[in-house]
Amino acid sequence: RCTQQDQHYTQEILRLQRSKESQEHHRDHNQTTCPQCQHTWSRGYDPVQYQHIVSTLETLAKQSQENQTLLEA
Repeated sequence: RCTQQDQHYTQEILRLQRSKESQEHHRDHNQTTCPQCQHTWSRGYDPVQYQHIVSTLETLAKQSQENQTLLEA
């Protein structure tokens, strides 16, 4: 059971890391500025989604570490 859970954590962490990297790429490279009001935004970057990804990654990392501790015991 712990091994299956560990595999699940690993796969989910990798998926979220790819999403995080994609969001960071859009944030850093796809900026658009409105010519009228000078408002700047990044196409493809959603700050709310990015924060959700980061917090979920932190939670999964903690859970994975706890699971690893159980596997080693």
